[in-house]
Amino acid sequence: MSRQIINKTERGVTAPSIETLVLLALALRRSPLVLIRQAGLLPISPESQEDIEDITFLLEKLPPDRLELVRRFTADQLEPESHTSEIILSSVPRDS
Repeated sequence: MSRQIINKTERGVTAPSIETLVLLALALRRSPLVLIRQAGLLPISPESQEDIEDITFLLEKLPPDRLELVRRFTADQLEPESHTSEIILSSVPRDS
């Protein structure tokens, strides 16, 4: 994906294509379907909207350091044969 495409999309000059959204989502380690739905190219189904709202609600309750741990752990789950999640989880202080 070229910088020119990103700039035009950011400025609203052109709407992003499906291919651009998928590449952007993958680069950001996000679901391509979420970006495509957010772009208005797919309808948001009641079930997926409910799931998104539930997850968003829970994530908004986390302090920034815990949110970063969740983000790192989730991204790590996309990496095969990685043991980073064990390290991340072992660094989380246990509530007494």
